[in-house]
Amino acid sequence: RLPPLVTHDDVAPQHQHFLDRVVRSRGWVSPVYQALLHSPDIAERIAHIGTFFLYESALPPALNAAITRLAANEFNCPYVWHAAAGHAEKHDTAMHFCRQLLRGNHHADDRVYDAAVAQYGKTATIQIAAALGYQVMMCMIANAFELAPLPDRDRAAL
Repeated sequence: RLPPLVTHDDVAPQHQHFLDRVVRSRGWVSPVYQALLHSPDIAERIAHIGTFFLYESALPPALNAAITRLAANEFNCPYVWHAAAGHAEKHDTAMHFCRQLLRGNHHADDRVYDAAVAQYGKTATIQIAAALGYQVMMCMIANAFELAPLPDRDRAAL
């Protein structure tokens, strides 16, 4: 839907540093950022928070993958579904917590919240909710611009 912005030649000189930030954090400009770079300041901000969820979060990679796949499934987003590297292990408590946030009144009841905190701790429970929000945002962006799944799962697509 949008022409891809991949190189410095594709971006106005005053916005090239935004492209550089994406490349520094991910090693390339994935399709989602090829679209986001049409609004360079948004691309940089999303890349910054995405860097945390991709590389710095205290959550186990399998839990991050499970959260990503749940968000992608809920929003029918093949691009984000395929971007979740590896196989998501079972994290039933976290998945129940996330499903409650995604469905119905978008709140986790006390029982589910307390179970998540008991299993993961407060800090990780906050990161689970934030990771879910990040992945929902990535689904919305991928769906808005009809981004197709990437065949190469070794490259960070988000």
